[in-house]
Amino acid sequence: MLLKIPTKFWSLRLVAWLSICFSPLVYSNNIHYTVTTNKGLTQFRVTACFGNSQISSLAPALTSALRYISYSTNQKTIQSNRGKLIFASLLQNQCFKYQLDLAKAARITTQSNLHRVGSDLIISPRIWMLYPPSIKPETIIRVSFRLPPEYNVITPWKSIANSNTVFEFQNTPMQWPSLVAIGKFEIKKIQVKNSVLRVALIDQRKFKQRRQMYQWIRSAAQATASLYGEFPVKSPQILVIPIGPKKSAVPFAQVMRGGGLGAHFYVDENRNIREFMSDWNATHELSHMFHPYISKKDVWFSEGLATYLQSILMARGGLIDEQQAWQLMHNGFRLARESPHNQSLTEAAINIHRDKHYLRIYWTGAAIALIADFKLRKHSGGKLTLGSVLKQFKDCCMGDNRQWTAKQMMLKLDQLAGLSIFIPLYQKYSHSKQFPNLKKIYRQLGIKVKRNHITLSAARGKSKFRRKITGNKTKVIIPDNPDWHENGRDEF
Repeated sequence: MLLKIPTKFWSLRLVAWLSICFSPLVYSNNIHYTVTTNKGLTQFRVTACFGNSQISSLAPALTSALRYISYSTNQKTIQSNRGKLIFASLLQNQCFKYQLDLAKAARITTQSNLHRVGSDLIISPRIWMLYPPSIKPETIIRVSFRLPPEYNVITPWKSIANSNTVFEFQNTPMQWPSLVAIGKFEIKKIQVKNSVLRVALIDQRKFKQRRQMYQWIRSAAQATASLYGEFPVKSPQILVIPIGPKKSAVPFAQVMRGGGLGAHFYVDENRNIREFMSDWNATHELSHMFHPYISKKDVWFSEGLATYLQSILMARGGLIDEQQAWQLMHNGFRLARESPHNQSLTEAAINIHRDKHYLRIYWTGAAIALIADFKLRKHSGGKLTLGSVLKQFKDCCMGDNRQWTAKQMMLKLDQLAGLSIFIPLYQKYSHSKQFPNLKKIYRQLGIKVKRNHITLSAARGKSKFRRKITGNKTKVIIPDNPDWHENGRDEF
């Protein structure tokens, strides 16, 4: 007996079959890249293996990178289309070999993706890692380097079995940048609390006082760790890149998050140690390691947090004194108040690179961070601080490889604190054109202002509260001796 099956049933089956056959493949296997270079770093060969997954296409994070990637596979089986390599026959249980034309890449791409410093090479994985489509966040990526003798590589990724050339990381969004450096430099391991910072002086022959450079990084990292008693990242990558002569010791610095955290300092290598130790860039960039990747429209929050902490941590580390810390903050707040306020804080953040209102955005965010820190301490009787709540956030949430908005993070900080502090500040200031009024906080902290110069009250209650924020460590006196290292120790 034949059953009559409704036409609707077959239609649903057809739709389901088509969705399986023609939906993009979701890549779930792990990936292994092997990078081979030669002496002089003129060659950059990559072998990418994808396990037993079927691969229909591969693409770099930076689509223009295909202009300087070549491969030896039969040209008829591969087509380049819209920044992707499309395979006529699916790759399965195969590895794909290709190479980067470094000379051509140097002519086409920006220095942020590829540049040489002396004989060393700094290169972004965004121009040489080819990814499958729809790669899952939990995908583990392993990278092995085959280097000539005397060459080293430093990455932001976790080393495997203490290897110097094999690394792993959990996939982060392709647009998150990172840098890899290869060359004849040393990699110094500097222990700070529970963490080990991996530090490389790129083109190290240019640094006449290497020990002092390591001491500078160590001092800044120790100051950063003073926020809640430990450094926020287990083993960050630190690159110190010479670009001198310049008008300041550290004219530019940045943090990148692709696969792991790395801080990069572009420095005038001819400056003396005093200028580095008194420069705020190191504590500022290392403070970015207290928070996750924050949406660009909320740059006021991420940069404001780091801007507030930079002077606080320098004072705690003895790099500047209490008076200098509050004066530096007051100077920043004054400049922010005097900046254009024709847009809300969020609008200004969205247009930051067009309008260049950096001072207003950074220091308004810093004022909000100061208010939050002050209120946490006041409402909890000193049991909670901005640092203690950030420590709770680290323990619960910093392992997530995702983007947060300011509102999401501030809501989470309120939940962790058990108080309603951050979200009311978000609601009050994120869409406001006004700079926060700090007069009440200044008064309770014993900070007086006359002609833009601050004086600090010695009244016990006010000074005690104020020093709970900045600490009471004596400023370190730095002699002119080029062999100086703090407390006579050399722990590198």
